[in-house]
Parts: sequence; structure tokens; C-alpha cells
Amino acid sequence: MERKELGKIRTAAFGMVHDRPYIFGLQLSFGGDSWGVGDGGVNCFNIEYKKSESESAEAALRVMRETHRILSEAKVGSVADLIGIPVEITFDGSMLKSFRILTEVL
Repeated sequence: MERKELGKIRTAAFGMVHDRPYIFGLQLSFGGDSWGVGDGGVNCFNIEYKKSESESAEAALRVMRETHRILSEAKVGSVADLIGIPVEITFDGSMLKSFRILTEVL
């Protein structure tokens, strides 16, 4: 069952995941009055993965492009400035399916 909730970006960080230092990227969490959810590392990648240099470069570029897109939509220049930005979250059951910046209210 799909549902949508309005909320804000509660935390925003770029770097290593605390307990998994080989995972690197953008980490966001979202919340509303009675709910909260993390992004599940969707914009992160394993920086130590050594299958091929081109695959590592592609993963890093994907994270950079997605981070740039999010910052641009939010009209901010820094990941730290994402905190408090309004979002619409789509859930599939209790799992985060997607989010979007509410550009129409910025």
C-alpha cells in the first residue's frame, strides 16, 4: 500500500557512514510530526569495492550528480543547508520508496 507524507529533512551528512567507513556518500533522514525515516544509503557507495576502476568512478559520479540535483532543487549550496527543507515522502507500506523536494514551497 503506497502512501505519501509531508515532512522535512531532519539530518543531512556527506562522508563515511559511522559504523561502515567503507560506505561513502550522502546520508539523509526525514521526519514529520509523528514519523521519521532514513534514506537507507541510496546515495552512498562502497568506496573500497575493487571490481573495476570504471565501475568505482561511475558509482562516485552517480552520487555526486544526485547530490548536486538535490542541492539544486532545494536551492542551497551545502549539504548542511538541506536541514529543514520540506519534502514529500512516498512510502510502500512502512518502507521509504522515494522522496522529492517540495520546490513549489521554497
